[in-house]
Parts: sequence; C-alpha cells; structure tokens
Amino acid sequence: MSDVSPLVQLLAVLLVVGSPGLVVLAYMRQVVRGQQDIRRELCERVQRIEGSVDQLQQTTQALARDKTDKDEWLRSAVHTDHRLGQMTEMMARIEIELSSKRSLGEELAPAVKAIAGLASELKQARAGNGQG
Repeated sequence: MSDVSPLVQLLAVLLVVGSPGLVVLAYMRQVVRGQQDIRRELCERVQRIEGSVDQLQQTTQALARDKTDKDEWLRSAVHTDHRLGQMTEMMARIEIELSSKRSLGEELAPAVKAIAGLASELKQARAGNGQG
C-alpha cells in the first residue's frame, strides 16, 4: 500500500490543481511559442543584417580596388606628364642647336664659296705660271 499512497496523493493534487494547472500550462505554452516566434524573427533579422554587412564589405572592397586603380592611373599620368615635359625641353634644345647650326652653315656658306673660288683662281694662276 505504500506504493499506492504517493499515486493517490498525486491524483488528489492533480484534481485540486487541475483546472488552474491547465490554464498555467496553456499560458506557459503560449509564452514558449511567443519566445520561439521572437527567436525565429530575430534569427531572420540577423541573417538579413549579415547579408547586408557582406554586401557592404564587397562594395567597400570594390571601391578600394577602384580607388587603387585610379591612384595608380594618376601616378602614371603624373609620371607620363613629367616625361612629356622633359621630352619637350629636349626638343626645344635640339631645335635651338639646329637653328644655330643652320645659321652657322648659312654664314659659312659664302666663306666656303669664297675659299673655293680662291682655290680655283690659285689653280688657274699656277696653271698659267706653269705655261708662261
């Protein structure tokens, strides 16, 4: 009978607590379901936020790559501009040298013609001296 006594006590407690116990049980189930719904909604929000963060990271990396490419392009353009300036200066120097040599050549041309004429006259004079 000692085994039956705890069982009877449990049944008596269930009968006394029965209706309010069912109400509390139903309330607890609703609380658990509400918490599960909230947890599911929060998990979905966290997943959307993580997706947005991933997309933001990809966009930031793309912008960084574009900026690096633009910076590299700018450095290259500045270097090319510098080299172009050097080449322009060199071409100006070459033009100056050519023009000075051209003017020197133009000045020397009459002198060379005069020397050639004198050489021709000397040749004729020698030829004439040799005949006479």
